[in-house]
Amino acid sequence: MFSFANSIKKYFLDMHIVDYPDPDIKEICYWLKEYMHCKNSYISYRTVTFRFFLWTHRQNIRLNYLQRKNVLDYISFIQNPAPDWCGTCRGFENPDWRPFKKSLSPASVYHNIKILRQMFAYFINSGYLKRNPFFLNIKYHSIIKERFIDRCLTRDECMLILDYAKNLPVHSDGELERKIRINWILQLLLYTGGRKTETNSANMGDLVYIDGRLWLRVLGKGNKMGDIPVLKCLEHSLNEYRAFYGLPLISRRKNDESHIPIIIKSSNNNDYERLNATHLCYIIKKLCGSLADSIDDEILAKKLRKVSPHWFRHTSATLQVEAGVDVHIVQQNLRHSSINTTMQYVHTSKNQQHDETLQKFTF
Repeated sequence: MFSFANSIKKYFLDMHIVDYPDPDIKEICYWLKEYMHCKNSYISYRTVTFRFFLWTHRQNIRLNYLQRKNVLDYISFIQNPAPDWCGTCRGFENPDWRPFKKSLSPASVYHNIKILRQMFAYFINSGYLKRNPFFLNIKYHSIIKERFIDRCLTRDECMLILDYAKNLPVHSDGELERKIRINWILQLLLYTGGRKTETNSANMGDLVYIDGRLWLRVLGKGNKMGDIPVLKCLEHSLNEYRAFYGLPLISRRKNDESHIPIIIKSSNNNDYERLNATHLCYIIKKLCGSLADSIDDEILAKKLRKVSPHWFRHTSATLQVEAGVDVHIVQQNLRHSSINTTMQYVHTSKNQQHDETLQKFTF
C-alpha cells in the first residue's frame, strides 16, 4: 500500500507536474494549488487529502462514486486507523511516512471532515463532481463532544514543567544546547500563545521594536500578519538564548537577522538550521512524557502525556484572562477574527467560576 503512496507523493509535492496518472489526483492537486500562497494551510490540507485519497484507493472507490455511507466509514476509520497506517513522526517526503501517528482526536476528526467538505464543494463548483457526500449534516456533536476540554495547563502545572526543564541534567555540549533550546521553546510558546507553525517559521528578524516596545511579528492563518507583545521576562530569556549562540542583546543588534530562526536547531559559522514543526512536537512530547514518568500522581501524569505545543496556546489565553487582561486584547494577541473563537481557548476553572460568581454577583 505504502509503496503506492510513495510512488504518487511527487504529485502532491511538486505542484508543477502536469502528467497526473489519475483524474482524482489531478483534481485534488488543483485544489491544493489554491493554497500554495499559504504554506501552513497547504501542508495541513495536503496531509488530510492525501490520506483520504489513499483510503479511497484502498477501498477502490472513485470520488464521483463516493456515498454518504463511505463518508461515515471514513470517519470511523480515522478514529481507529489500521496499525499499518500508523507510525512514528516522519516528514511527508520520507519513504517511512505514515498517514497517522495514532487515532485522531475528536478535534482532529472535526478538522479533517471540514477540510474534505470544503474540497468537495470546490469539485462541484469546478464541475468535476455533481454532489457532495460531505454536505449533508454530519452530527458533529457526536464526533466532538469535548473539543477543547482538558487542553489547558494550570499555572502550577506550567511551573512544574518549567522547573523540570530548568533542572534537566547536562553531561555534554549537545545536552546543554538541547536544554537551553527546550527552556526557550517552553517560554516562547507560553508567553506568546503562538501557533506551532507560526513559532517554527519565525525568525529573529521578526522581533521588532515599535515605539520602544518589543513585538514578535508572525505570519498566521490566511497569510495574515500579526504582532504579539514580548513580555520583559520573555525578552530576558531571549537574550540568554541569543547569548548561547554569540548573538548580541536584542536591543543592541545592528545586522539583519532574517536568516536566523527564532528556534535554532544548530549553527555553524553563521549558518543556522531551523527546527521543523514535527521536531518541535517531539521535544514537547518527550519532555512532558519524561516528567510524567517521574511523578506519582497518576491523573496528572496521564494529562502530561497528552500535552502538545497547542496546549500552550490555550494555556496562554487562559492565564492572560486570569491575570486581568481584557479578553479583546487576548483576542488580538491570539489573532482571532472572532471573540467567540478566543473564548473557546479560555478555560475558566470551576473554582474561579464559583468564586467570581459568589463575590461579584450580589445585590
